[in-house]
Amino acid sequence: MSHPEKLRIIFCTTPSIYSDVVLQNLVTSPRLQLVGVVASNRILRKKGWAWWDAVQLVRKAGLRYASYLWVVTTVYCLVRRLLVRDDPVRRFLSENRVPVHSSRDINSGEGIAFVKSLQPDLLLSAHFNQLIGPELLDLPVQGCLNIHPGRLPEYKGVDPVIRALDNGEKQAGVTLHRQDAGFDTGMVLATAELAVASDDTLSSLNMRLFSLGTGLLLELLSMGGEVPAGVVQQPDQRYDSWPDAALVARLRRSGRRLIGVRSFWTSLRGALK
Repeated sequence: MSHPEKLRIIFCTTPSIYSDVVLQNLVTSPRLQLVGVVASNRILRKKGWAWWDAVQLVRKAGLRYASYLWVVTTVYCLVRRLLVRDDPVRRFLSENRVPVHSSRDINSGEGIAFVKSLQPDLLLSAHFNQLIGPELLDLPVQGCLNIHPGRLPEYKGVDPVIRALDNGEKQAGVTLHRQDAGFDTGMVLATAELAVASDDTLSSLNMRLFSLGTGLLLELLSMGGEVPAGVVQQPDQRYDSWPDAALVARLRRSGRRLIGVRSFWTSLRGALK
């Protein structure tokens, strides 16, 4: 029985707890060959002082939410580097010489050249704060996909999980969709839901949804053949931008936390395996 060739995939993300959840599944898939990683080092803008972007983020979303983002990205990566001596994902990237391109703008000349040089069949983004431009959208043979931790089109936006928690949802969804010229507007390939646990934090629920979304991708690819076109989303013009301090305060009053020690440690334990 013949086996389908592996698909060459580039993963676009912001280095974080969530990117590791996805990477741990991608590197073990028999259907995929990870050939490159685009690591976003953008806070808000393509250009300018990063420290000023950090100040603006605090103004937009409040200190608690900005601190949460700092913990799941910068602090997590630092702690993992210090405590995890034999990280299997980083070992895989090193042993297989998978290039990592850090950029504030994937659509720059350098970003486009990086993607072109690797000749990907598929480009996947997850927890990526940049919009893929038209030149890159047309490069991969089977297109550009995104794992969105929310039901589409109901939960378009920067952080669909905090919106779902704020709305008191009992079930949280994840959507695997094609990327197009807009944020969260592409054709839907697959969806799934899971129950929101009483002790879920924003970070723990995000981790579970990104893991579930990666499973959707691997299940789709296990069928072989071309990635389907997908289903057009029902029209919905609402797009939720950054959560503000009032939303975070409301969430905390309901008993929810943004991040917990347990979920943080669980992710580190995953890197130790």
